[in-house]
Amino acid sequence: MHKESNDKIAILMLKVTQENFPHFKACRFDKGFHTAVESDINALQIDRLSKCSDHSIDSIERCAALAVLSRNSNRSERLDEQKKDKGSQK
Repeated sequence: MHKESNDKIAILMLKVTQENFPHFKACRFDKGFHTAVESDINALQIDRLSKCSDHSIDSIERCAALAVLSRNSNRSERLDEQKKDKGSQK
């Protein structure tokens, strides 16, 4: 994906999403989307997941994938904890 333009990536993402979720009707990429991406990049830097020792394309893609996986795992854990906290408050 590093040599593709944003529109090609977005179209591919939407096609895959439509295949996996047939009731999917609408999607928009607005400033909120960009802000969320910037926020996630900042979080990766804070967690020191923005460093990659090898600068080959394969290595950079691997480092990026692992950093995103790690970030998503952390976010998932926090959401699970929030759900448990809400359940225990009732």
